[in-house]
Amino acid sequence: MERQYHYRSFNVAVEVLPENVPNHLDELVRFRSKRDVRYTAVVTMTKPLISGMWSSRFHLDDVCEAPTTQESAAFWASYIAATKIIDDALRVFSGSVEVLEPPVRRGGLSTRS
Repeated sequence: MERQYHYRSFNVAVEVLPENVPNHLDELVRFRSKRDVRYTAVVTMTKPLISGMWSSRFHLDDVCEAPTTQESAAFWASYIAATKIIDDALRVFSGSVEVLEPPVRRGGLSTRS
């Protein structure tokens, strides 16, 4: 399952994946309960810059405790990790990167939310 988030003009895509589910050929699939499934996530952050598109990807396991037994917890942990990375990057590179502003429609409203 994948969800898209927006934070401080960054796009954050979180894909939650089951980590320890046997493949469909394994007989244990029928007997494995839902609570045995653990989830991890792959997070991709992107931001349009004047110099081109900036992109970074990480696995939830690499930045915090994971996996988790709840899909929703994997989404939240991924979003929180991404916001910390974005905040740190903006603090470190403040003023040294020119951001590409979102396009403006008639009436002065941004085309992005």
